[in-house]
Amino acid sequence: MTKFLPYQQYDVQAIEQWLNEQSRKGYRLEKMDSVFPQFKKYYDHQIYYRVRYIPNNTKKNHSHYWGDLYIYEAYSKEELPSAAYEKSSIMAAENQKKPYYAIALLIAMLTVARALFSGVSTTPVFVGSACVAVIAMLVWLVSIFLDWQRGRSIADGRLNPAENPPNPKSKAVLTISSIVSILATAIAVLLAETLI
Repeated sequence: MTKFLPYQQYDVQAIEQWLNEQSRKGYRLEKMDSVFPQFKKYYDHQIYYRVRYIPNNTKKNHSHYWGDLYIYEAYSKEELPSAAYEKSSIMAAENQKKPYYAIALLIAMLTVARALFSGVSTTPVFVGSACVAVIAMLVWLVSIFLDWQRGRSIADGRLNPAENPPNPKSKAVLTISSIVSILATAIAVLLAETLI
């Protein structure tokens, strides 16, 4: 079963709590290499998880890893390595990529807006898809900026992720707006090319 992970990599404690909650519901982590981890239903025993950040990707006795984020699992809490939430969150946030892709997204949004206002096509489907693309891209840009700002605040020590837990809806908004903007842009571009 595939589920959506509603947290960023630097939200180490939140990811760990989420994985342990899935385990209490009877799901064991099978694969974790994206924001869509895979789980398997199990019935015999509960698995406990510990999430840590190891920046050099050195393989140790871990169960899964997603980039530099290591997810340890064990049948008892005592078998897990010690928690290092604050240090792990800071290290993960410091390693977070700069939002250069936000510049590309802004250029794409301006290109779609220019095509919309220059009258490339006046068909309702083109105008509708172009408007949806621009609005979704604006939401995507704002979400990217807020996410980047939270990561920077954690890395700088201005925000303690344990005291200010992340909102799981933020990641959902980021993902949905990215999918909608890509689809709407693709439809607008295809319509513009066929109508020119």
